[in-house]
Parts: sequence; C-alpha cells; structure tokens
Amino acid sequence: MKLKVIREMTMNLKISIMIVMGLGLGMTLSQGDTPMDTFVCRGAGRWYPADAKGLNAIIQQFYQQAETISPSTDHRKPIAAIAPHAGYVYSGLGNAMAYRELKHHTYQTVFVLGLSHYTGLHGAAILQAVEYQTPLGKIQIDQDIARQLTQHPLFRFDNSVYAQEHSLDNQIPFIQVALEGKFKLVPVMIGRVSLAEAEQMATELKKLAGESVFWAISSDFTHYGEAFGYSPFPVDRNVR
Repeated sequence: MKLKVIREMTMNLKISIMIVMGLGLGMTLSQGDTPMDTFVCRGAGRWYPADAKGLNAIIQQFYQQAETISPSTDHRKPIAAIAPHAGYVYSGLGNAMAYRELKHHTYQTVFVLGLSHYTGLHGAAILQAVEYQTPLGKIQIDQDIARQLTQHPLFRFDNSVYAQEHSLDNQIPFIQVALEGKFKLVPVMIGRVSLAEAEQMATELKKLAGESVFWAISSDFTHYGEAFGYSPFPVDRNVR
C-alpha cells in the first residue's frame, strides 16, 4: 500500500477528509454523549497485542524493519501522514514507514482522522473524554481544541461512534511509541459529507494547523469484495 508523508505546510486538508470519508455510511446524526474520564481503546487483543510489552515489542520490530528496508535520510519535520488501519500483521510495516520520522521531532498536538465503519454519521464526531488509553498508557485529549471544533455545525461530540471503531485506534500506538507518549490527542471520526461540506471542515481544521501539530490520516484506500459492494474484476480463483 502506497503511503505518502506530507511535509509541505500548505497541506490540502480537503483531500485528506475526502480520503477518510470514502467509506462513511449513512446520514444519521446521534446525540452527544456524557463526558467520560478515560476512553479505553477497542483494538487491543483484536488488531494488535493487548499487553504493553508485546505491543511495544512488535511496534519496535516494525520500526527496525522499516529502517532496514529503506533507511531514512530525510529528517525534515513532517506535518502529516496517510497510513492504513488493518491488523498490524498486514499494516504494521506501512504504519512504521509513515510514522518513523516522528521520532526525530516533538509535537504538542496530534490529530488522528479516521472513518466510521459501523455507525451512520454526517459530518465529524469528536471523542468527548479526558484521556485515551491504549495498552501503552494514557494520552491526554486536547479538550480545548475539541470544544473549539464543536462550535462548527459539522463537528459534534459523539462517543457512540467510537464504540467499535478501529480506524483511529490502530494508528495511536505507533504514534505513542514514536513520540514517547508526549503529546495531546484530538480524535476526529469522519462520516458522510458533500464536497462543499468537506471544504468547510478542511477550512476549520486548517485554522488549527501549525509547527507543533501533526495530522495522522487513517485510510483503507479501498475495501474490496462483495461485502463492500466493490468487485470490479471477475471472480476467478485460478487468477491471483
């Protein structure tokens, strides 16, 4: 899977939103949830190891493998990356390629933009919690930025969207290891929006960009098969 680490300060957030929203489902709006102290990640034990030692070990292994395959020589500070969100056995090396440069820099805030696989959503859902917990530890959520975003009608607090979702979940441990957990998190789940609405959302997000901000864009690029309504090629088990 092709990954692109974006370093230009004029990053087009509209394109990122359109990539992320590609599989957003439905148009249903849900009511905001009561704030929680700690949101516990849903992917541990399903998409990656549930224990801190095992998770850290596999991520470090992927980072080492990435350097072995393609040694990094360009240490300019990246502002964004697009990366996959499959189980680590499939996407781990891709994630390592995307996030390894973060080890050379510091960031105050990390936005993670993902898509909603399971919940019909119009606009974007912001997680309303104080902390986000993975097996590697707790990350403080930037509540000031979260509240600022929800002043726009296309952004709202809605914890229910995060109940089963893995598109954000799978990015965060790699970022935790790279930045040693020293950042604030802003989780943003993208649903179905029009091009005009995507442009509005990109405008709002761009206001928050800066030298101390990193954007992690989680994407499948495509879901292939009858289950997803996308089978452009004839089914032939003799052809690989």
